[in-house]
Amino acid sequence: MALSFPNQTRFYDAPRRAVQFWGHDSIREAVFFVTEDALKRVQPGMRLDESGLLGAFDANRELIHAAAAKVYARGRRGSYHLDSTDFQMVALLSAGFDGGDGTNDRNMGKDIPRASKGTAPARQQH
Repeated sequence: MALSFPNQTRFYDAPRRAVQFWGHDSIREAVFFVTEDALKRVQPGMRLDESGLLGAFDANRELIHAAAAKVYARGRRGSYHLDSTDFQMVALLSAGFDGGDGTNDRNMGKDIPRASKGTAPARQQH
């Protein structure tokens, strides 16, 4: 079963300087922490207090959940910490960029013809 986020509860964890939230995979519950630095990356002008961090989380919940799902897919652990690099990859994927291997989420694994620098893309013959 895929990771879901039915529990909308989140709170500020002052010692970690992070917002804590939960995801569920079937009957398993996963605890996530999104760091202050990660939230600054997705909402640069936010206030750096509890209210500002929670507001940034709420305003970017969909993006945060997408990043959490990517981190969770790497392997099951007791808790998951989302940092700014996790959001960089999600932003690139959602913009249609890939990791350089010729595939991305939007083309569902189909190869993308790549051109060498200074040359036109190869044309497919029919």
